[in-house]
Amino acid sequence: MKLIQDKHKKKSGRPSKLTDKVVKDAEKVWALDGSNRDVAGFVGVNVTTVDNWLRKGEAAHHGIHRDFYLAQLRGYASNRMDALTAIHKKIVDGDAHLALRKLQIRDPARWREAPHRQELTGRDGSPLPVADPSTVRFVIENHDGKEIMARDAVTDALHTNGDTP
Repeated sequence: MKLIQDKHKKKSGRPSKLTDKVVKDAEKVWALDGSNRDVAGFVGVNVTTVDNWLRKGEAAHHGIHRDFYLAQLRGYASNRMDALTAIHKKIVDGDAHLALRKLQIRDPARWREAPHRQELTGRDGSPLPVADPSTVRFVIENHDGKEIMARDAVTDALHTNGDTP
């Protein structure tokens, strides 16, 4: 009998500001590339409250907090789709730089520029031949291109085997 009474018991305290309208408004802000801070300002709460709602929604299986969490995912997905569509259009038009830059700013881990890499190979992708191994040097350069360390391959091989030159 006690369980039934607890179910119908009213919650004490102030009602939550998280409503269906807030969920819809927040999704629109996220779809326009807004941050959690932007959502908080738009709906009139502190950014910590938005973060708490999202944390509760991630853990929940249903309810208003879950709806809020899913709204964030949908908003971000919508924003990324818009950016990818813009990139596709720019690629067709011949200029994808600005649209790609937007993705790099929004999600740098996923859209970062690949480091410049240059690989040297011989004919048909085979390794470059080395005529005299004693002439091979391993060089490490700093970002200005200044040599900060160089070691001869033969010296390294001798130290590895326990011999000294």
